[in-house]
This record gives sequence, structure tokens and C-alpha cells, in this order.
Amino acid sequence: MQFFKVAGKPKYVKKIVEVLWKPPQAGWIKAYTGGSTLASPSIAAIGVVFRDHKARFVGGLTET
Repeated sequence: MQFFKVAGKPKYVKKIVEVLWKPPQAGWIKAYTGGSTLASPSIAAIGVVFRDHKARFVGGLTET
């Protein structure tokens, strides 16, 4: 945050949860999705990444 010169109040985490990537079976593709909004119903965005069983990038898309 300091690098980007953004002021903010740090939030304290109550619990940390470890998340591990598990590859799909050979021949399958995994899709990872994410999205966010800014002052809904205003600006929104979504992104999707597709990876194969060896974590190789297969494709992706974004939309705002």
C-alpha cells in the first residue's frame, strides 16, 4: 500500500486459511473466476483463467 501511496487502515485477520491448487484429472480444464465492483451499481469487472492438469495457461477472458 505504501508503494502505491494509498492511505488505509490495515485490517486484522482473525483466521488464516491455507488454499492449495489441485490439478484436474488429465484431459480436463479448470476455470478460475474472480470479480469486483466499485460503488455498485457502477463499475464492475470479471476475469476467468483456464488451466490444464499441468497448470499450463489454456485461455482467459476479462470483461468490464
